[in-house]
Amino acid sequence: MNGDDTKSVLFVCVGNTCRSQMAAAIINDRFSGRWLAVSGGITIEGERDPRTKDVLLEIGITIEMPPATNIKTYAGRKFDLIVTLADKVREPVAKLFPSTKIHHQHIEDPFRIEDIHVKELDLTRHRQARDEIIEKVISVIENC
Repeated sequence: MNGDDTKSVLFVCVGNTCRSQMAAAIINDRFSGRWLAVSGGITIEGERDPRTKDVLLEIGITIEMPPATNIKTYAGRKFDLIVTLADKVREPVAKLFPSTKIHHQHIEDPFRIEDIHVKELDLTRHRQARDEIIEKVISVIENC
């Protein structure tokens, strides 16, 4: 929790390449001054996925793609809420943050490693993930 009235939320997915970064950017944009969102993953590997940035730009959100962050970086930090975005991260998050309120909202992973070097990247899966985050995660934040 921050020193002021701003609440903090950690979004967690597997690799911190798409879903959790999208969710943090959307919440920081839509709830600026009320919520501060950060993101992390349980395994950090692979390259940044430029489609994450592209689909956020489509809705007017500009972000620099931060380096992937392992959730262990946040160990000991207090959050008002943690939102897990992948089924396989639920248990590791609960173990690392046993006293924090955790909400699970599975969002299908749009990232496919085999697509990373394709010149004409299809944004369909990333748009679906972004739209699902807007639909489902915003309501979680609004109800906290």
